[in-house]
Amino acid sequence: MMMMEQVPAMCYVPWQRWNDIYEPSRALMRGTLFPVLDKPFTGGRP
Repeated sequence: MMMMEQVPAMCYVPWQRWNDIYEPSRALMRGTLFPVLDKPFTGGRP
């Protein structure tokens, strides 16, 4: 298949509901405006 015939990428981004949002200062500290997306970091070095 030729490169010009290939689609490089497709994405699906659902709409985020603005029901509950953080205050701007807290959003900057947490890295997200939406509390439902505020997930703890559980990775790290063993």
